[in-house]
Amino acid sequence: ISETVAPTHRLGALVSLTHGTAGASLEELERHICEDPGLSYRFVRLANSAFYAGRSPVGSIRQALMRLGAAAVSQWIMLFALSNMTDRPQHLLNTAVHRARLCELLARDYPDTIPERAFSAGLFSVLDALLGRPMLELIEDLCLDDRLASAITDHRGPEGRLLAAVLAYERGEVAAFI
Repeated sequence: ISETVAPTHRLGALVSLTHGTAGASLEELERHICEDPGLSYRFVRLANSAFYAGRSPVGSIRQALMRLGAAAVSQWIMLFALSNMTDRPQHLLNTAVHRARLCELLARDYPDTIPERAFSAGLFSVLDALLGRPMLELIEDLCLDDRLASAITDHRGPEGRLLAAVLAYERGEVAAFI
């Protein structure tokens, strides 16, 4: 995150697109990403990174997005959007990323919890601190579906209960986590 990155102009539209009621298809994401050279660069670079790289480098934006998959592309869009907020302490962004990943990993073992939703709940749980605005106002601006919004604001639903457990774990309340 500390390295110089290509400027992007479509992150706001992509964040709202990825959190519509049905999410965005890979084709919709591709259409928006291709309109932004900075985002295109970031995704091709990411797809060719050691973490995602296959036997051969990708030759197109479409190939890069297919290698990553729609869920990962949506998650990276949120991370890119948050990383552009340079006037906030770095530890808040680190907390968001770690919390999101922990929620995503634990969601696989929590009943009725969807890993992508759990990731989003963890990631967005620090938005109020990152942006210096009330959480309810931010959630309204994002136009999230009710399930994700209530998970973040009230810790309701499967992802909300998981987020509450992760927050308890962060506070050292290990018994609440188990």
